[in-house]
Amino acid sequence: MSKTLGMVVLWSALAISAQAVTLEWKFTPGDAQSYHVTQSARLSADSIKQIAAVKQELDLTWQVVEVNDDGSATISLRVSAFSFLATGPDGQEVRYDSDSNEEPQGYAAMLLPIGKRLSEAEVQLTMTSRGEVSDVKLPDELSEAVKSVPGGKKFAQDGGLKSFESLARLGAPLLLPEGDIATGASWTEARELELPVLGPIKAEFAYVLRNPLNRDLVNIDQMMTIDLEAQDDAERLDLVNQNSSGTLEFDTAAGRPETSTLIYEAEFEQPNNPTGQMKLEHSIEFRRMADDSQ
Repeated sequence: MSKTLGMVVLWSALAISAQAVTLEWKFTPGDAQSYHVTQSARLSADSIKQIAAVKQELDLTWQVVEVNDDGSATISLRVSAFSFLATGPDGQEVRYDSDSNEEPQGYAAMLLPIGKRLSEAEVQLTMTSRGEVSDVKLPDELSEAVKSVPGGKKFAQDGGLKSFESLARLGAPLLLPEGDIATGASWTEARELELPVLGPIKAEFAYVLRNPLNRDLVNIDQMMTIDLEAQDDAERLDLVNQNSSGTLEFDTAAGRPETSTLIYEAEFEQPNNPTGQMKLEHSIEFRRMADDSQ
């Protein structure tokens, strides 16, 4: 091998090595991180400008209770603020805000027990350094509050664990790949989620590692596709097409995400429904709050 060719190979190897990173969640007992999450969804149809729209915002605090012998962590999840706004086709609203001094009215008043329990209760779960979530423990009083709301019994058939695991994952514990990966590497993750308007769905996330933003912060492209579970014929939705885009910033030194955006759009058809083809627009954003004042 010539000296020049050898140098080219060496520099190429060094360049690849410099771009390779290890993505993992890092846990320190007592460490607490807070995230602000905004999730919105809007369903429209050919003949109806808007069927329904939902927007909810949460302030979530993740705290590491202890680090287990296998490297996983026991984490407590607490919701410190919660707001919800649902708008119907004729503009009627259901509004709830845990920070408001005004007493909620109508259906929103039924959300008051859940809102109070969310701010008082502590949900615990186990998470590995890859972001695998398990052993979600939901306080009995929170399950009972959910069941007190019309429609809540279906939500809490399993004690509400799946729904609250979905809520917990809004704090961005994405599943990370094992070992070193280089720029351009991709991986996937399957999840069960609760989406506004659609309810429980099966989703697959696809991630691609992009060029580092700086020494510690990496940029990850993310996309989501869904698979609707079998439904009753009367309520069945047929997926016509779907697309999504988003970006996530992950701090490799701190071992946590900083920001994330995901936009998802889909078109559906419902057999024998006169409203025609329907369109779902869904977005979710979160950002880490540096302190409680932000």
